[in-house]
Amino acid sequence: MISYQIEQSFEAVVIENDDLMVKILPQLGGKIYSLVNKRTGREWMDRPSGRVFRRPVPGTSWGDWDRCGWDELFPSIDACNFPGPYLAGTAVPDHGEVWSLPWSFSQIGTDGIRLYVNGNIWPYRLEKTVCISDNSVEFNYKLTNYSKEPLPYIWAPHPILAGSDSFEIKLPIGIDKAITSFSVNERLGKRGGIHNWPLATDCSGKMIDLSNMPARHTNAAEKLYLASPLMEGWCLVRDRITGEQFKMTFDPAQLPYLGIWINAGGWDGEYHIALEPATGFLDNLEESYACQKCAILAGGETRSWWLQVHIT
Repeated sequence: MISYQIEQSFEAVVIENDDLMVKILPQLGGKIYSLVNKRTGREWMDRPSGRVFRRPVPGTSWGDWDRCGWDELFPSIDACNFPGPYLAGTAVPDHGEVWSLPWSFSQIGTDGIRLYVNGNIWPYRLEKTVCISDNSVEFNYKLTNYSKEPLPYIWAPHPILAGSDSFEIKLPIGIDKAITSFSVNERLGKRGGIHNWPLATDCSGKMIDLSNMPARHTNAAEKLYLASPLMEGWCLVRDRITGEQFKMTFDPAQLPYLGIWINAGGWDGEYHIALEPATGFLDNLEESYACQKCAILAGGETRSWWLQVHIT
């Protein structure tokens, strides 16, 4: 079932069935601001009390706005300059640009919507469909490059889950190394530092389990990437107490890199976690292009990929 409501003066699309309720703000980057397990009542999306939605100014920092829910990150995650010969040196905003742009949308039957946005800094269109089926949310994406030139990009979802010290991260068997992209106070060293997964050693020599979310207000905040491309396309966050899970499945050939953002008060005092299967490595498009670890879409071409979220 699909319905519509007003959320702080913005039109919201509500998609729900007996298992799930998903709320989307097309005008605010196609943001999912609520994902509720109706069987248990759990709200998975982080939205701190009193957080106000405002229309972002394109080109500004993601951290200056509502900083919650599920945004789309494209064509970079870090602010940087565009790489490659076409538009070289053009500024790419923090967290990319599509989170700050209004998306157009249309309804698909009774259980989904199609959204799309056209780029400002490059001639492209990014589309996504969002549908629900039983306890799963199904995303299908399509990127079209209207330029004659190849488009380098990083795409990643940014589903910010409300934190809990009973959360644990589960990954495919065999993953044993992670790399620091960002670490507050260099708790996990400088950018590019390699650590064992899940048991790592911090800058003080203390052993920490990176798969367990730290307690609130421990002033830790890290963005990590798995050191090697994924061979299996899944990752999940599990509540050890309730057994509830937020599981993402995807094609690792399309989304080979996995970013992990854990914030236990170290960044702006907030408490949340995000798993981010991505087309590029270590957040920065300029750097990932230089080391051939980003996606590139040929001029005039279209590429599709998918992602599913399973809530149990």
